[in-house]
Amino acid sequence: MSTDSKDSRPPAQVEIGDEQDLKKKLQPLAPQPLADVVKMELLADKDRVELETIWTAYHEEKKSAVGTTLRAEEWETLSHRLEQNPMFVFPVKKGDGAFFVLLAEWKENTLLMTFLEDYQKNPALADPYFYLKAYPDFAEDRDLVLLRGEFLPYLTKSEANDLLDSALDFYLEPSKFEHVQTFNHRSHLFDFNKVFGI
Repeated sequence: MSTDSKDSRPPAQVEIGDEQDLKKKLQPLAPQPLADVVKMELLADKDRVELETIWTAYHEEKKSAVGTTLRAEEWETLSHRLEQNPMFVFPVKKGDGAFFVLLAEWKENTLLMTFLEDYQKNPALADPYFYLKAYPDFAEDRDLVLLRGEFLPYLTKSEANDLLDSALDFYLEPSKFEHVQTFNHRSHLFDFNKVFGI
C-alpha cells in the first residue's frame, strides 16, 4: 500500500515562514467539545435549517477544518455501523498516480485518521492527520447532527473534504459499506484495489 519512496509520508502543505508557526500547525490534533468550537448561546434559538446554514458557512471560511451535517436517522445508522466496524482505510490521491493511505479508527464519537505506515510501525505513536468529530447535541430537538473535521497541513482542504465525503459514503451507502464490513470482519478477503478504484 505504500508508494515507491523510502518515506512515503506526504509533504506538509505549509508556506515557508516562522518556525514556531510551523510547529504549531503540525501539533497533534485533539477533538474539541462543541462549546469550544462555537458559542452555544448563539445557536440556542436556531431551527434546523438555520443551524445547517450557519455550520456550513462557518466551515467554508476555516483553513484547517471542514464541516457538514446529518439528520438524526442518518447519524443513528452511521454511529451503529462505526461501532460495529471501527476501522477502515482511505486512499488520498495526490495526482500523477501518487497516493498515501490513512487508517481510520472510531473512538468516542470521533473518527481518527492516521498515516498507515506510522500506525504499522507503532499504533501508540501514530498521530492523527485528520479527525472527524460528531456532535449529536441537536439530534433530538432539531433532527440535526453536526460533523467537524480538522486536519494537519499534510492534507489540503480539498483532500480533507474528500475524506469527509468518503467516510460518509463508505459507511452509509450499502454497496460501499460492504467493503468496510469485509475489512473489519473478513480481512483476508479485503481488496484494497477495489476501494482505490471507487
